[in-house]
Amino acid sequence: VSVAGAAPSGPSVGGIDIDIGLTAGGAAPAPSGPSGPGSGFVFNGIMITSSGSYVAVLPSGASVTVSGYAISPNPSNPSSVLVSYGGSVHVVFSVSVAGAAPSG
Repeated sequence: VSVAGAAPSGPSVGGIDIDIGLTAGGAAPAPSGPSGPGSGFVFNGIMITSSGSYVAVLPSGASVTVSGYAISPNPSNPSSVLVSYGGSVHVVFSVSVAGAAPSG
C-alpha cells in the first residue's frame, strides 16, 4: 500500500533516495571476552577461552583467578590483556592457566 505524498525514507536528491548507513569508523566496541564455546585468542602463548580458568596478576601485584569471559584482548596494546575483576577493568601483562605449574 502506498500513500500519495508520503516522504521517502531517506534524503532525496533528484528523485533518488539515499540511505546512509554507518558501517565503518566510529567508537570501538566495548571489550568483551571470548564468545561461545571453542572461541578464544592467544596471549603470550596461552589460549584464552571462555570456559577456561586463569590466574591474572593485577597491576597491584595481586594474583586473582578469573574466568576466560573476564579476559579480553587489549586493542591498544597487544602485549597486555584487559581483565574485568572487582567491578573494574585492569590492564594485565601476566596471565597463566589456573592450576598449571608456574613457569620460570
